[in-house]
Amino acid sequence: MITLEARIVYGLKRLFTLCTLLLSPFIFLSGQQRWFSVDVRQPAAVELPREAYGLNSLLLVNNAVPQPADFGHKNIAGEQTIENSTIDLTDAARQLLFAAEQALFEQESFGDVSILEVSQNSSRSFFRQQPLSARRADSLLVMYDVEALLVLNQLVIYDNSEIFITVNDRYGNELTGYCTAQWALFIKGKSSPFRFSVSDTLYWSAEESSLESLATAMPERQDALLYLATDAGQRMAQQIMPQWVSEDRYIYLTKHGELDAGLRAFERQQWQKAYKQWQEAWLAATSNMTAAYALADMAVAAEMNGSYNDAVKAVDKAVEYLFKVKTNEARQQIINLRYYKTRIRK
Repeated sequence: MITLEARIVYGLKRLFTLCTLLLSPFIFLSGQQRWFSVDVRQPAAVELPREAYGLNSLLLVNNAVPQPADFGHKNIAGEQTIENSTIDLTDAARQLLFAAEQALFEQESFGDVSILEVSQNSSRSFFRQQPLSARRADSLLVMYDVEALLVLNQLVIYDNSEIFITVNDRYGNELTGYCTAQWALFIKGKSSPFRFSVSDTLYWSAEESSLESLATAMPERQDALLYLATDAGQRMAQQIMPQWVSEDRYIYLTKHGELDAGLRAFERQQWQKAYKQWQEAWLAATSNMTAAYALADMAVAAEMNGSYNDAVKAVDKAVEYLFKVKTNEARQQIINLRYYKTRIRK
């Protein structure tokens, strides 16, 4: 469920002046719609155990074996696979961890985040994970006086570099990098870790008149793959914590002003009053379209008030009325409201 806080940004794109913003919090989309934006807190893509939220101190631990330089770097010329490249990625895990630390710090996810960058993995096998034991994890929790460990158990990076002739008889190069990081979260007092993985993909391309200029147009392959590791660290931090995103919301009006009273209450952030005003307009509606618009507005007011079930019910009822109206406008609003319902339910 999206957690909604009172962080409403009444919508204007940059092309509107500040004066216009102060005069009206809404943008007119048509005679029957106004638009505004609202900041909503999206659930984390990776749902950590409940105990993980609200922790004060976290230690990022390197437990990965460096990737062999001759593994995973494929070269393709035309339709032929040629000899693989050798890329030194010894520093990849370290860069990933530092990027994760910075991202978690900027998000203010934890009171304190630190790094143990020297790998704790005594194995020399890159292809088989050797997870941190519970005993070793407990020892690190005590040694560094932290509440949790976020352990990088394995980092795999592979890439394809393809050189080809374009339709313009020029030389093209596409480099696609793939990254998968295996993690384990140890929380003080819990007997077993929470394990998850995060994947990332980045893409670079260039087109030049000669192979020489093509080589200079593309990034150094090692630099590109280390940047991919950095991006994977940032992505992990974003995926384990809820994120604020801006989403659009729409208020429907009618030509004869049946919904204006609800709008005035809504502009004052009086969500319950707006809901009741639009509910009265729905019950008094003399057309299916007015009833549908009133219900759609009720859904937004309910969402703003945190009443998500009421919002979903109002959307469903609005769609029922719209099905009775055989116009292109009604069909479009059915699509819009169904999409809006997915946002509420998320």
